[in-house]
This record gives sequence, structure tokens and C-alpha cells, in this order.
Amino acid sequence: EAVQAATPHTTLILAPGRYVEEREVVISQQGLIVVSESKHAAKIFVASSLDRPFLCIEAADVVLVGIAIEDHRAAALDHQHVCVAIEPASNARIEGCEISAKF
Repeated sequence: EAVQAATPHTTLILAPGRYVEEREVVISQQGLIVVSESKHAAKIFVASSLDRPFLCIEAADVVLVGIAIEDHRAAALDHQHVCVAIEPASNARIEGCEISAKF
């Protein structure tokens, strides 16, 4: 919800904890920075009910830093399904993040 409410060129700092996501998160705000307060302490748990990419980065200059994303969907085994989708022109950066599939 914080991502959807953010304005362009905002930095969101995620407190340590487990965040369960049941729906797709779309980042469409240019220059948005999403950072974990401490490396991998903000853990995003992708619920098994989601049937499309969990995170879609559509805007330019988006940066994700130090976040852990755990994809718990059986569909993650199918290479036609992805956890993070990045638009080619977005120039997004993912720094020090951990993205894993766990079943």
C-alpha cells in the first residue's frame, strides 16, 4: 500500500519484519527508492495465490536495496512465471537484494 501511495522521487524505508503480499505490486512512480532498514531484515513473502509477477517495475530510475523476497508459489517452478518483472526502458536497479523461491 505504501508503494501505491508514494509520490515520484520518494524513498520508502521498510522496517524489519515479514510482509505478506497477496497481490501484485506495480511501481509506476519515477525515481522511487525502496530500501530495507537493515539488509534483508525486511522480508516480503509472496503468497501462493498470486498467479502473475509479484513485482512489476514500470517507472524509470527505480531502486530496490537490501530487501529479501521469498516466492512461495508453486508457479515459481514454471519458467513462464516470474517473481519480478522489469520494463526494459525503466533503468531499474536491484542492489543487495535476495530473491528466492521456497516451497
